[in-house]
Amino acid sequence: MNPLYDAVGENFNLESFHRSRKLTQESLQLFAQQLRPGTTCRDAIKLCNSIMTSLGATKLWHQTFVRFGKNTIFGYEDPLELEAVLNEVDIVTVDVGPVFLGHEGDAGTTILVGGPNDEYLRISQDVKKIFSETERVWREQKLSGEQLYAFASQLAVDKGWRSIPNYVRGHRVADFPHRIHWQGDLASCDATPTPDRWVLEIQIADPELRFGAFYEDVLTALP
Repeated sequence: MNPLYDAVGENFNLESFHRSRKLTQESLQLFAQQLRPGTTCRDAIKLCNSIMTSLGATKLWHQTFVRFGKNTIFGYEDPLELEAVLNEVDIVTVDVGPVFLGHEGDAGTTILVGGPNDEYLRISQDVKKIFSETERVWREQKLSGEQLYAFASQLAVDKGWRSIPNYVRGHRVADFPHRIHWQGDLASCDATPTPDRWVLEIQIADPELRFGAFYEDVLTALP
């Protein structure tokens, strides 16, 4: 196994890393509670960033991505439609990368606004199920990063969705900045990901590419 796969800086502290993860997830929960129809994507990003700052984030190690409706099929390499407006009934994906306590947080989720919309509900539930099932086989079968993404892609197809792993391929996290150690992605990793070092990202889409869903979290030894 390449030792750089798990390399961290001299300031890495597991307790601080777990605290950063918790604060990152709390940021997403507060954002979902405060997001309102009529908000532009630009203002939604400002809101999300202000929430992270209020919780103690000192910087962002990657920009904040918020997408509405039809834009949820896109990935981080695609431009944001900043003037898009959130509808009364809508689906939202968000991906944040704050730094808390000198450690990189990274999480993403799918938020439903208004309703009901059965298709939005199903895809938002399924993306979490695919993440959970992939996480389970990581724990139980010790699959490599490559194998995990092959497994997740097949699960998406089995559930009737389109997998789009070219946008999200997982990556390292650690004390900031992890990139001085390793910049490769999880989907290309030929080893079993070590707990508390790697982020698993799952993105799926409607077969007709009308909307998508996203979920992301750290592969951790914690529940």
